[in-house]
Amino acid sequence: MAVVETVLGNHQSVITVSTLKTRQYGVQNICLSLPCVVSINGVEEILTLTMSAEEKRGFRSSAAKLKTMLESLSQR
Repeated sequence: MAVVETVLGNHQSVITVSTLKTRQYGVQNICLSLPCVVSINGVEEILTLTMSAEEKRGFRSSAAKLKTMLESLSQR
C-alpha cells in the first residue's frame, strides 16, 4: 500500500522495492530489492547502503543464485 500511496499522493518516500540492478555492488541485469526514493515518477534513485565486504559478497552470492534459478526456469 505504501508504494501506491506514494505514487498517487505524489510524495517522495524511501521504500524498499525491486528494481533492475545496473552494477550496484557488482550486480547487474537482475531485479533485487533495495531502498529507493520513489515518487509519482517511479524509482528516482537507488540508495547506496554501507555494506561490509562480507555483506557485499552475500548480496552478490544471492543475486547469482537467483539469476541461475531464473535462467533454469526460463529454459523449461
